This record gives sequence, structure tokens and C-alpha cells, in this order.
Amino acid sequence: MSTSENRFRFNSRQQAENETIDQFVTVLRLLAEGCEFGELQPSLIRDRVICSTKESPIKERLLQEDDPTLEEALKIARSLEASKPDLTSMGDAVRVHMVRAPR
Repeated sequence: MSTSENRFRFNSRQQAENETIDQFVTVLRLLAEGCEFGELQPSLIRDRVICSTKESPIKERLLQEDDPTLEEALKIARSLEASKPDLTSMGDAVRVHMVRAPR
């Protein structure tokens, strides 16, 4: 496969709905092998994570950072991804029952 084809596949890759950030980055690293990115590879993988993550809070948080390294971006993304199930379960657990005053 040509470098152009490899770069097309790399730049077209989006995070799948059920894919963790680590799984997504593993695929990006494999795709990047044939792209001849050289020293730019870590920053291009980081950019792909920011552009293609399925989670808006992760994307928003990474965009607030001032040029994070790939490892810094992954640390942030993992932390937010790990906290997501906690937030979801808390939201599911909250129930409000209406109470009416006697007439």
C-alpha cells in the first residue's frame, strides 16, 4: 500500500462507539506505521485522538490544554473515560418522587 493510502486510512479513522481510548490509539499507532510520519507521529496521533474521539467532554478538555504531548492527552482521556461510568450510574440512581401537600 502506498504512503498516501496509509495516510488516508489514518486520517479517516474515527473512534468506534464501543472502542476505548486505548484501543483507538493502538489502532492509530498501527495505521501510522506505514505513513512515514517520522518525528511527527506522536503529535499526529494526538491530533487524531482530539479530532476523532467519540466523547465530547474528552475532546473539549483536550482542546483546553496548551499543546499536550500524546502521553499527557492519553492520561487526561483515560481519566475522563474512567469517570464516565461513575457519572452514568449516579445519574441512573437519582430518582425524585413528587410529594403533594394535603388539601
